[in-house]
Amino acid sequence: SHLHWSQSGSADDSDSLAVEISSYVLLAVLTTDSVSTADLGFANRIVSWLVKQQNAYGGFSSTQVIEK
Repeated sequence: SHLHWSQSGSADDSDSLAVEISSYVLLAVLTTDSVSTADLGFANRIVSWLVKQQNAYGGFSSTQVIEK
């Protein structure tokens, strides 16, 4: 199963913010002093979801606001 986070009540219909939030959670899980087997299983679920969010070029949609 997959695991991800998103902002509740967000007006943005895209998954770009969920990708960003979930990536930060993944970073936090994997940068602790001692990563357990359970942590790796938890991280694997996040990675599985993130991989499904990639576009055809291997990237993700942008979470940055571009001013014109």
